[in-house]
Amino acid sequence: MSNQNQRKLRRVEVHQKIDVFDLVAGMNVGRLVNIHREGLMIIGDVDMKTDSLYQLCLRLPEPIDGKKEFSVGVDCLWVRASDDQRQHWTGFHIIDISAHDLALIDKLV
Repeated sequence: MSNQNQRKLRRVEVHQKIDVFDLVAGMNVGRLVNIHREGLMIIGDVDMKTDSLYQLCLRLPEPIDGKKEFSVGVDCLWVRASDDQRQHWTGFHIIDISAHDLALIDKLV
């Protein structure tokens, strides 16, 4: 069964530039492509590692409820190189998020 078939919620494509930072490494790892309450996908120059945990910060271009960013703890499920092999598509399962930040995802989508 593919990851697509295992998903219970439909991911919503993001039409604004939302930068994603690895809080532990202190670096930009890409930009948000799509998101829902249980997961997200990014594209970026950094080759993330599958089966690894990350603390990510998503920086919003416009504040939502007065917040310009929110954090999520995630498990990296898969990584695929882009067609040009310069960037990587990465899928994550959200494993830790505050109730307030979960409400921000609901408003974002």
